[in-house]
Formats: sequence, C-alpha cells, structure tokens
Amino acid sequence: MSVQLENSSRQAVVDLADWHQVIARNLLPLAIKSSSSRCDFRADIRVRRTADMRLVTISGSPQAFERIPGRSDEISEPHFTLTLQLSGAGSIRHGDHEDLLRPGDIALCDWTSRYGRAFDTDFSVFTVMFPQRLMSVPASVLPRVIGRRISGSDGLGNVSSAMLTALSKNTDALHGGPGASVVYSAIQVGAAACCPSLNVPTMASLSMTVMPI
Repeated sequence: MSVQLENSSRQAVVDLADWHQVIARNLLPLAIKSSSSRCDFRADIRVRRTADMRLVTISGSPQAFERIPGRSDEISEPHFTLTLQLSGAGSIRHGDHEDLLRPGDIALCDWTSRYGRAFDTDFSVFTVMFPQRLMSVPASVLPRVIGRRISGSDGLGNVSSAMLTALSKNTDALHGGPGASVVYSAIQVGAAACCPSLNVPTMASLSMTVMPI
C-alpha cells in the first residue's frame, strides 16, 4: 500500500523484492536480506521532505541491509544520516567498526562509505538524511565519530535522543521555514553529541538559511 501526500509519503510492503525497490527509490540502493519467511516479511517506510533533508521512519520484521554502489535518482549529492533507534535493537557496521544500538541510542553515518545494519527482531528506526555540505566534519575526525554508538541515556546524547524522538512523532508539522529550522537544530545537537570530547573547532557548521513559508 502506498500513500502520497505533499512532501510526504508512506508505503507498507510485504514482499522483499518490492522492498528493495522502495528503499532504492526513497533512500539509496541497498542489499537486503531477511530471515523471515515470505508470508511473515513486512516493512513500512514513512518519508517527509523538508527543504533538502528527509525524515525517514522505517519499521519491519527481522532483516539486514548493506550499502551497495549506486545512488537514488532523487539524491544527487553525498549525504550523512543521523539515526535514532526507536524500538528493538540493531547492529550497525561502518567500515571495520561495529556497534549495537538499543532504543534511544543514536549514530551518525556516512552513506558514501561501507555501511550496514542488522535487526534480529522487529524494529523501528528514525533517520534524518541531509547533504554533507550542511555539516563541517574534518576528514581526520570522521573515523572517530562515523558509525559509533552514542548512548541516549545521558549527556548530550540524551538531549539529541529526546529531540529526534519528538521529531519522529511530529513530522507532519515540519514544513516550511520553521520546520527546516527545527530539523537543522536537531542536526546541530546530534553532531555535538557525537563528539563532545573531541578537540575540533566546529563539528556542526550548518547553513541556517530559512526556507520561505
């Protein structure tokens, strides 16, 4: 089932082959595997477009995916993603590093690099996709922050987790200039949470141009 609204869409899928196409169209090409039988597989994706960012909520039965070469027809430049684990638990692998994200945890990922996630149980995640040009991350710092679990239980991780949780529940309200500003702020806080102890001058140097209402 597919529902299309202005700047927003939702699709529920019960076939793995269809899920490949839906993910490639809305995110990026991924190799997806599922341990569920054909009759038990299910997945759901909600996408909200705000300025040049996407707010994506994905839930489904156990599955694993890995980034493969290629790009979406609608995404023409490199993106970062800031991901919040909403329910269930899932491993995250970026390059040679692997972590486990539990509900409330967050992670910053680079979709131009080797990347994969695996969920052994039913799960739900919320992701903010945004162009890499919106965040200034020195190349020397990337290996220390990309794909690393940030606990959502304390410090700036708790603040970021709370903001992302609120965004996930109110995506329909995030339109126009005000909505874009709120999402930009969440990216700034998430970036700060990813490297509170790293000695870098600006982890989140964002363009704060507000879209006209």
